[in-house]
Amino acid sequence: MRMNRFRQFPKSMLIGGEIYHYQEIRYRKNCERIGSHMLRMYNDKFLSIRLGDKSLTGKKYSIAGFDMDETIITTQSGTRFGHGAWDWCIKYPEVVSRLKELETIHSNDDTIKVIAIFTNQGAINNTKRSKSLSGFTHKISSIIKKLSTLTSLPIVIYAATRDPQANKNVLAKKAAKIARKPDIGMFQQLLNDINATKEDVSYQDSFFCGDAAGRPGRFQ
Repeated sequence: MRMNRFRQFPKSMLIGGEIYHYQEIRYRKNCERIGSHMLRMYNDKFLSIRLGDKSLTGKKYSIAGFDMDETIITTQSGTRFGHGAWDWCIKYPEVVSRLKELETIHSNDDTIKVIAIFTNQGAINNTKRSKSLSGFTHKISSIIKKLSTLTSLPIVIYAATRDPQANKNVLAKKAAKIARKPDIGMFQQLLNDINATKEDVSYQDSFFCGDAAGRPGRFQ
């Protein structure tokens, strides 16, 4: 049976004591728009975690967190900003070896390893007919496909999209602010997606590599 591309799922979150209601909308395969503040795309290994793989019950998560631009990738053209969906390449040769190493690090422990990429994308307009959103999802789809050839681990990308300035919903604007690094909205979304709490994360086996790393109260 063919699935409705734009199937909607009602969601809510608590912001400053108020309940913000929004929609998660399937945008393409393994990709959803989360309200107007975030986008999520992932590989099939991560999907199995979201669907509640019974073999993972009781295990803690070790999160390998990364920024995307100028950490995992850079522009192929050499310009600061990419010129299209295909203007990207792996930033450092070490990225390849490090991702492969993640599979064997603490290989005997009882944790579930997840590669999570958190990226601020203020130029991306998160609406159904947005050209910038269409181009960006093609880009991160190709990134996930490439990374999935380097490691067998679950991979997910969260993007904090443009602040909906034209939207008069104050809570929507607050959600957009919380989503952006160095705040922890994208990390909280990851925990929601894997049905985990902060106590379910093995922090000694987790890290974040990028522009928010090491700041007090940020991604910790």
